[in-house]
Amino acid sequence: MSTTQPNLPTLPKLRLDLPTPDVDQAVVAAALIGDRTRAGILRILEKGPHCVCEMAAALGVRQNNVSMHLARLRDGGLVRASRHRADARWVYYSINRQALDELNEGFGLFFDPARIKPRRPTCGPQSAPIPVGDLAVPER
Repeated sequence: MSTTQPNLPTLPKLRLDLPTPDVDQAVVAAALIGDRTRAGILRILEKGPHCVCEMAAALGVRQNNVSMHLARLRDGGLVRASRHRADARWVYYSINRQALDELNEGFGLFFDPARIKPRRPTCGPQSAPIPVGDLAVPER
């Protein structure tokens, strides 16, 4: 009985030098706006400044819940807060237009179809077509 290996075609060297994509900013932004309450807050603030009580009523959630989400949006730079000049107990929230523009630009680039490039895989059946006649089948 012969123990020699059949002479099978070899695949090209795998392309293992692919760089890790930088998606940190997109992931942080998606997590920030991916919450239903935070997304709702941003939609409300598109219409102009609002206080917590107005947003809580519109969203059907408690004020402390809206405040917590506003804190996340403020930490992320998407929302600004300003106190009423005559009565500082009232805080009004608005969208940080510059941060929103940067977010839109970043997501636009991330999802830009023009960035999709053709590429032939370097592994698996699509990497190197092998004519059927060239396949070596070991004898039994």
